[in-house]
Amino acid sequence: MAVNEEQSQEEKLLTILGRTGTAGMTAREAGQMAHIKRDKIETLLGRLEGDGLVEHYKPEGCQIDRYRRVEEKT
Repeated sequence: MAVNEEQSQEEKLLTILGRTGTAGMTAREAGQMAHIKRDKIETLLGRLEGDGLVEHYKPEGCQIDRYRRVEEKT
């Protein structure tokens, strides 16, 4: 049951991050939109980043890291 819940949360995160385009969002913002607690959101984002689906970056002039969905290459 927990595996299905995590997969559902990952899919929800990918959908949310996909809507933000190249601007992305912070882990906190993503967690709030997906209704996922902070400790869990960072784990999920890290897993998605490891799978190459999400990019972790820091925009110039910003102090807070952001996440965005990686564009699929055709």
